[in-house]
Amino acid sequence: MKKIEFFPSIYPLHGAYRSLLTSPPEGYSFSQPNINFGVFSRLKSYKIIKTIYKKITQLLRINFSQKIIDLQKSQKNSDLIFSTGVLYKGNSPWVLDLLDVPQSLTGYNYNLFVNSTKKITHFLLRDNCKAIICANKTCWDIMENNFSKRVIDKMVLIHPGLNLPKDTFDKKSKNPKDIQFLFMGSLTNPDDFLIKGGLESLEVFKGLSLKYPNIQLIVKCRVPEEIKKKYNLPNIKYIEEIIPYEQVLDIYKTSDISLLPGHTYFLMAFLEAMSFGKPLIALDTYSAKDYVENGKNGFLIKPSDKIPYNAPEYPLNVRSKEFIKSIKRIDQEVINKIAKAIEILIEDPKLREKMSKKNREIIKKDFTIEKRNKELKKLFDKIV
Repeated sequence: MKKIEFFPSIYPLHGAYRSLLTSPPEGYSFSQPNINFGVFSRLKSYKIIKTIYKKITQLLRINFSQKIIDLQKSQKNSDLIFSTGVLYKGNSPWVLDLLDVPQSLTGYNYNLFVNSTKKITHFLLRDNCKAIICANKTCWDIMENNFSKRVIDKMVLIHPGLNLPKDTFDKKSKNPKDIQFLFMGSLTNPDDFLIKGGLESLEVFKGLSLKYPNIQLIVKCRVPEEIKKKYNLPNIKYIEEIIPYEQVLDIYKTSDISLLPGHTYFLMAFLEAMSFGKPLIALDTYSAKDYVENGKNGFLIKPSDKIPYNAPEYPLNVRSKEFIKSIKRIDQEVINKIAKAIEILIEDPKLREKMSKKNREIIKKDFTIEKRNKELKKLFDKIV
């Protein structure tokens, strides 16, 4: 049994990696060192400290997160280091896995990334860097645009994997007009409601409720109080407390359409909805096209030209004051486009069923744990 070590331990393990601990590729086991960097993580959770940290990082062009990460030493009995989006500067053999954006290599600092490509290239071209894994084509394209062919030659596209649920719909019969929508956000980060498209979801639903009184919306997310007061409708249910995972599964099963009009990419939100066969309503923003085939498994809506998607630092700027402020200014044209797409799904149950099957097909073909493990095993067998 070969041992693979997650690196670093400064941050909690992303949900996409947890199944590697319980269901790793054959012949391999994953572990995460029990190293306590909790003080650093807690400090960064404070808004004022986070702001100061960001400004100092930009001013001095120093990735302090990487400085802390560099203090971590790999375990002596590990056969391979599996780095989750950061540079590993030790001497052990390692692979880099990029789940979201390559700029994670510089602490999600765009300017630092642009000015550090030579330094990053140095570590990626070292002999002990055995491979660079990209989770999607969008991430691959950014790497191609910023690094040399020698770096690109180390890259491999391996999608994350998840278990395909056996039961995807509530077996109880219901009125076909009783359509339930689902918006899944974050229970911890207050900005996630806006960044994931919560405001657009509520605004669209409010308008559609006038025409379709039987529709319902479940919002599993932390929502600002002033927004809940504005959208205080009897057919909207807000879930802001942590609930058992079995209840989360039940919410997916009873829902018919997943609302994902986010302003950037949220991996597990897409994959979980797809695994339950829910048609997707998404904005055509960063990486959404890697998961949504317009008209096939959902609808991709052209986003607003009033939001700074075209800024060089996008999608790293989604939590900036400017970006958040622009989200709050609702673009009625986008709302109308989303509503039109949803109406098509409401009026056409056969299309909903067709999109549902397509989502399940996509997950079975490209995003199962079995497929991911097969591809990882093939890669690891060449390295270890």
